[in-house]
Amino acid sequence: APALSSLACCSRDWQEICVSDCLWKSLLKERWPLLCGADKDPNFKDWRGFYVKQHEEQKHQAESVINLVEQRSLFGSLNAVDYLHAISCLERMQFGFRDVQMLLLKPKLNVLLNLIGLHYCLNKLRVP
Repeated sequence: APALSSLACCSRDWQEICVSDCLWKSLLKERWPLLCGADKDPNFKDWRGFYVKQHEEQKHQAESVINLVEQRSLFGSLNAVDYLHAISCLERMQFGFRDVQMLLLKPKLNVLLNLIGLHYCLNKLRVP
């Protein structure tokens, strides 16, 4: 998705290609397979807009976990209860691997968030 958005800025021709519904539907299906029936909703407009909306919602939810971890770890560590609570929040929000990868596994974030994301992927999502 980030590469398509960047490529769309190159020219009008690329923009037409990069906003194609078939591309965005496949990206959405890969990231959130349960949401592919959204086009049956009368308020549905386009797959790209729907993808961006879903991503923004996931980003907002991730920010709540990020804020929790950063607030609780102001003094250099995070207790086990808060660590497990952050993982259960990700599970309750039904984060997938791509969500964790895009929103939590970033070099500029607290290393504890990277560890929580990794722990969640390995133990909850069973990512090998």
